[in-house]
Amino acid sequence: MKKKEPIINSLLDNDLYKFTMLQAFLYYEKETLGEYLFTCRTPCVNFSNTIGEINNQLDYLCELSLSSEELDYLRSLQFIKPFFIEFLNSFKLNRSDICASIDSGGALNVRIKAPIVNATLFEVPVLAIINQIYFEAKIQELKSVNGESVRACGLRRLNEKLNLIKSVSAGIRFSDFGTRRRFSFCWHKQVLERIIDSKCPGFMGTSNVYFSKELGIHPIGTMAHEWVMVHAGITSLQNSTSMALKRWLDFYEEKQCIALTDTYTTDYFLKYFNNELANAYYGVRHDSGDWKEWGYKMVRHYEKLGIDPASKILVFSDNLDFKKIIEIHREFDGKIKLAFGVGTNLTNDMGFDAIQIVIKMVKSNGKPVIKISDSPDKTISYDRGFKEFALGEIGRNG
Repeated sequence: MKKKEPIINSLLDNDLYKFTMLQAFLYYEKETLGEYLFTCRTPCVNFSNTIGEINNQLDYLCELSLSSEELDYLRSLQFIKPFFIEFLNSFKLNRSDICASIDSGGALNVRIKAPIVNATLFEVPVLAIINQIYFEAKIQELKSVNGESVRACGLRRLNEKLNLIKSVSAGIRFSDFGTRRRFSFCWHKQVLERIIDSKCPGFMGTSNVYFSKELGIHPIGTMAHEWVMVHAGITSLQNSTSMALKRWLDFYEEKQCIALTDTYTTDYFLKYFNNELANAYYGVRHDSGDWKEWGYKMVRHYEKLGIDPASKILVFSDNLDFKKIIEIHREFDGKIKLAFGVGTNLTNDMGFDAIQIVIKMVKSNGKPVIKISDSPDKTISYDRGFKEFALGEIGRNG
């Protein structure tokens, strides 16, 4: 059978925060080893018929390097430093650093193990590959959604969202955060082109660096849970939040400074988010738990520190759709600045259920790490003893 064309054709087809984190990892932790595992949160998904193509696409991915034009684009971003461009000039992902297989029940296993600076750029394109292959097979199976072609259904739903957001506009600002769970590369591009053509008010840009370059839109992103988790392996769970926040601030000098609060729960984060850090960081991002509870918790924390909440921003990015965005905006408008990052609902709303897949770090510097979050079902750790310790530590001090 003829091999399919590559799904990923540029190393820039990745989220901006993977590049900002890689740059900082290269500066602080060039030798530190990381280990990452794939998890499918959607039950009973069988990948047996897709594993061959997944491995073919991983082969393609590891052949890519950045062109001089792509390096020039990265160089044009004010927060990208010369030493990082020099590193990327010869950078390739190493095929021996990633292994994909299936078990007897058809569950997909993906493991990445390498120095963090060689491993971190795998996550987003690998998830995009898995999604696209899975949904290509789904199209062959379903053909249509209630008599409507899959793409026609997706376009109709997208237009409904854009019409909805236009009807209420009123200062709502949103960005595309949908690379990792998109339906396909081509559909992702079509979504962004449609948003641009619609002149939708409040569209701020995309987390995808390739599309920001090709379509001339603003690249969006700062840090992920991985940034904090790496530091747990370097220092300790107890010291990792403070160390990660201070290092990021020192390196980026108040540029790109939106803090993610829920690596070990927001309550635990706020213990370390003191006056100095809360003043220096432009805002915080919500990625799990009840959005209203979290939002008011952050407003009260700023007020407690004597900081005017109206000078800060809340970025919401947890499982958003446009109706929820409008609800959140109505709740907090006038109290604090707001922005929204929309993922699956923007790039993979095609009339059937998306699959919930992630790749998360499980070891840093040879030590087990954990992501706890504000939603118990999102807790990820593969070391039972460390998980019990971490949950105990967070429970006592959160």
